[in-house]
Amino acid sequence: MSNAQQARSAVVTGAAKGIGAAIAPKQVADGFHVVAVDLDADALDTVIASLGDHATGVVGDVGDWATHEQAAHAAEVQAPLYGWVN
Repeated sequence: MSNAQQARSAVVTGAAKGIGAAIAPKQVADGFHVVAVDLDADALDTVIASLGDHATGVVGDVGDWATHEQAAHAAEVQAPLYGWVN
C-alpha cells in the first residue's frame, strides 16, 4: 500500500473559521481524517458536519496542553497521526 493509500490523520487548529476552516477540507480531500480543534463549539460543529465521517471535533484552547493531548489521542484513534496544522 502506498503512502497516498494508507490511513492518516491530521490535527487542524483554529478549524472553525478562517485559514483553519479552509485547510480542513483540503486535508480531507488529500485522504486525511481531520481532527478539527477550536474554542467556538457551534462553528466547529458546522465545519465537522460539512466534512462528514472524515472529521472529528475537539473543543478547546490550544494554549492548554490538555487540548493538545486530547486532539492527538482523537487523531490516533482514527489513524496514525501524520500532520499537525497550527
